[in-house]
Amino acid sequence: MHNYKYKTVDASGRTQSGVLAAKSEVEVASYLREKDLFAISIEKMAKQNLLTKDVSIGSKRVKIVHLVIFCRQLSAMLKAGMPLDKSLTTQIRQTESKVMKKALITLSGQIQQGVLMSRAMYDQPNIFPKILINSVEAGEKTGHLDDALVKMGDYFYKQDIIKKKIKGAMWYPMAILIFTIGIATALIVLAVPAFAGVIIDSGGTVPGITQFYLDLSDSIRAYWYIYLLVIAALIFGVRRWLSTNKGRTSFDRVKLRLPKVKKLVKQIIAARFSRTFASMVTSGLSIIESIEIAGESLNNNYAENKVIAIIDEVKKGEPASKHLEATGIFPIMMVSMLSVGEEVGEIEDMMIKVADYYDEEATSAIDKLIALINPLMIVFVAGIVGSIVLALYMPLLDSILTAF
Repeated sequence: MHNYKYKTVDASGRTQSGVLAAKSEVEVASYLREKDLFAISIEKMAKQNLLTKDVSIGSKRVKIVHLVIFCRQLSAMLKAGMPLDKSLTTQIRQTESKVMKKALITLSGQIQQGVLMSRAMYDQPNIFPKILINSVEAGEKTGHLDDALVKMGDYFYKQDIIKKKIKGAMWYPMAILIFTIGIATALIVLAVPAFAGVIIDSGGTVPGITQFYLDLSDSIRAYWYIYLLVIAALIFGVRRWLSTNKGRTSFDRVKLRLPKVKKLVKQIIAARFSRTFASMVTSGLSIIESIEIAGESLNNNYAENKVIAIIDEVKKGEPASKHLEATGIFPIMMVSMLSVGEEVGEIEDMMIKVADYYDEEATSAIDKLIALINPLMIVFVAGIVGSIVLALYMPLLDSILTAF
């Protein structure tokens, strides 16, 4: 599936545009003709990352938790025997997300016009991830839409847990870093000049480390705006670089090579790939389509490129496990389990077990990483603040030693 941007005109001469997910331009044109719309233009959009992380519409976002609530509430109402249109109307009233509410209103309106739910979701690819759309489509075909939504609710819930764990692990060192920079700046700008002034007035000598911080203090006070501009430029430059495909791919590659971090990243990738792959195969998709969607769900450009690159080889009939192992990204256990699943014809069960295992391993690894970061941050803070304190008291120590 690819996203196509189209522009149409109806019988009354009104034009409208939108985005539709389809396999080809011919399928888009056919769909528009069914709606009595004439296609003025159909353009294939540049490929975007399809993530199980927060998905955006414009500058706004729909959080994973809203997808979890959507899937679980809708499945519960369908299991209770409530019609789909009434279930969506109920959800529209309950949802707290304005973006999600707008999406559900559009979705409900299309369904009331006789459009299948999966097809209506295709029209909003920035709100509803491809994995959810394909699962809904499979549920519609088998008559078990409620079960498909239950599985998707669990899928997004587990993704959300890992995401929150990672955010929690990153929050502590970032908070400590900002706090340390603030304290250090205050000491350099306010305390160092005062202490150094006293020593200079008394005729004492200023040690090298004290002179360094004194010069830095003078520089910050005189050119503070330049420092702010440099910091802002660095932040903007890094964010701009990471927003490019090349920058994000390079950064994702570095994450897979950093000591202590690479093992955690590989575990998260293995869990995400396994669960998505199993969900897609269970939904009735081919191995090729399942690999493609699973690759797009990894939230790692470098890993995604490696996975997508093996599709041509798998199309030739070769085992997917063989080529996934060759990427060097996936743990041996995951590849071995997939290989066994391919041999005995139980890929779904094997991959679900692998996903559960690596979810637990990733959670444990995050906890260990946090335990490692805590003492390192303490040493970092002690080093920065300690050097400034040393610069403050060195002149006093020199004066005392000289007096003796």
